[in-house]
Formats: sequence, structure tokens, C-alpha cells
Amino acid sequence: MVDLKIPAGTQPSSTLVMAKKGVPVLNKKNMRGDQLVRVQVEIPKRLSSDEKKLIEELADLSKGKAATSRR
Repeated sequence: MVDLKIPAGTQPSSTLVMAKKGVPVLNKKNMRGDQLVRVQVEIPKRLSSDEKKLIEELADLSKGKAATSRR
């Protein structure tokens, strides 16, 4: 098993490369190809009231950061 850290700001349908973590190369000892990982995002269809509140708070924080960065 290998851990993969997804960088902040990674967009859906992005492809991340895990160098030398793919399948072995034929006729070459100790060589492996790269493993390509496509990022898929699942968006929930229903949210609880607590989840909605947290998302709204996060949106408000993001708006506040955008307003202060323009100054």
C-alpha cells in the first residue's frame, strides 16, 4: 500500500503521477512504470442541517479572505 497526498487546490479530473509505483516493466529487473491516478470528486445529494451550516461558514470565511487579499 502506498499513501498519496493530494495537493490543496487539486481540481476534479486532474491526473496525479506516482513515479515508479506502477506495473513492472517487462524484461527489466527492478523497474516499474508510473502509476497514474485520476481525481474524482463525489458531491453528496443530501446534506444534514449541520453539514449545510458548516459549508456556509466555510464560504463566508473564503469570501472574507478574498476581500482582505484585495486590499
